[in-house]
Amino acid sequence: IENMIMTSVCERYISPQNLYTLQYEELAQSPVRSLSAIGKKFGINLDNYSINQFREYKNYGVSGNKSRWEDKTICLDEKWKKQMPSKYVRLVNWCTQKLATKYGYEVMG
Repeated sequence: IENMIMTSVCERYISPQNLYTLQYEELAQSPVRSLSAIGKKFGINLDNYSINQFREYKNYGVSGNKSRWEDKTICLDEKWKKQMPSKYVRLVNWCTQKLATKYGYEVMG
């Protein structure tokens, strides 16, 4: 729901050329390449920026999960896909179907 609200707000108030969509999987699998793409999109030189430096600064993020406050590296973790009980899979599919489709994710099942 939080992501749906943020998507709606961004699409309504921010022009498309000032938006950049990055999937979690892409960031987790290739954080350096992802950071480089963000810098290129917005004309910011991030050559001397370490991918782990983002944890050195206060985070005033509006969206995301509790991991943004933890002192960990970014890594892909999809254990939840196999461990989630089927009744919750159905609930997640129902709640996220619109955004999942919009951002190219397949319905879990």
